[in-house]
Amino acid sequence: MGLFDFLKRKEEPRPPERQGPRPDYVFAHYALRSFALSEPLQVLGMLASPKANRFLDLIIETVTKQCGNAPSFTSADIKVHPLRIRDHAVSIVELPGVEQPAEAYFVALVLPISALPSDESDEVTEGSARYFTLEKTLSMGEPDDKAPPTVFCEWNHDAHANYGEGPAPTLKGFADTLANHLSSAAS
Repeated sequence: MGLFDFLKRKEEPRPPERQGPRPDYVFAHYALRSFALSEPLQVLGMLASPKANRFLDLIIETVTKQCGNAPSFTSADIKVHPLRIRDHAVSIVELPGVEQPAEAYFVALVLPISALPSDESDEVTEGSARYFTLEKTLSMGEPDDKAPPTVFCEWNHDAHANYGEGPAPTLKGFADTLANHLSSAAS
């Protein structure tokens, strides 16, 4: 060690990898859900509009700031499917690049037509919006070909309900499962 070695710059320690959920998870399970359940009619409208990508970009920007890095997708990678399932206005959001368990292939904002503003009220019925996900499952020691591929879930502002094994991660599979669930809930 030389006399002036103490003047040499030492390599600064790197901060530890940020722990916590991936931005992809945060986007589907927290950020989009928060908007969807707080302002369901506006979110249904934005997702069905030509400005859907700009709306999704704003959510992605929020997630990026919150998580310190961006999701693995952009708004251009997301597909939005506005539908009507029985007596519900539905917007299914198809997310790309699912890698980790609990990340969502699809999310759906569901609002009963009866909850929409009417002549009697210009407000959406409070608490009527619902938010569903089709998530990649965690293999519990089973070989991947034996584990169920997905789980069908519902989220509200505070909690998560797991309805069990979901369909293959296709738009038709998710929409059919959602329709069956909404029908059985109405019975």
